[in-house]
Amino acid sequence: MQHSRVRVKVLDGKKLCSKCKELLPIDNFSKDMKQASGLRFRCKKCDELVKQNWIDYPPDYTKEKICRVCGLKKHGTCFSVHKRSLDGLQTYCKDCKYNRQLMDSFGITLADYDKMFEEQDGNCAICGLPEINRRLSVDHCHATDKIRGLLCMRCNTAMGLVDDDIDKLLNMVRYLQ
Repeated sequence: MQHSRVRVKVLDGKKLCSKCKELLPIDNFSKDMKQASGLRFRCKKCDELVKQNWIDYPPDYTKEKICRVCGLKKHGTCFSVHKRSLDGLQTYCKDCKYNRQLMDSFGITLADYDKMFEEQDGNCAICGLPEINRRLSVDHCHATDKIRGLLCMRCNTAMGLVDDDIDKLLNMVRYLQ
C-alpha cells in the first residue's frame, strides 16, 4: 500500500490541524511560506504544546554518550543540543559535525584542519593571535577555492569586507600611513 503526501487545503477560511485534527479558522495558524498553503501544518496552540515538550528535556551533559559517526564514547559536553531527543543531545559529536562541515565546504577533514592549526601554532595567519572560545576560520580564495590558511574571526571578516581585493587593502594601508 503506497502512502501519498496529502496536500492540506484551506477551505472557507478554515484549515485542519495535523496534530489535534480540528478544523480551525486560518488565523489560528502561523505563516509558513514553505508550505503549499502558506500556513504551518499545526495550529498555534499545538505548536506551543510541542515546544513545551521539547523544553521538558534539558540536555544531560553528565552522562557519556557514543557518537553514531565515529563510534567513540565521549562526555556529554562533546555533543550539541538537540531539543527533540530524549537526552537533549545530538546523536553525533561536535568533532564529527565540524568534520562534515569542513568536508562539505572546503573538501578537507578535521585532521587536515588540525595539521594547519599546528603549522600556524594555533594562531591567526594574519594577526598572529589565537582565537578565544572558538575555532579559527578556514580562509580560501573564492575564485579558485584554494585554502590559504586559518584566520581569526576579525581578520576573516576584514578579508570579506574588502572582497579579498589587494588594491583595496593597499589603499587601506596608504590611508593608515
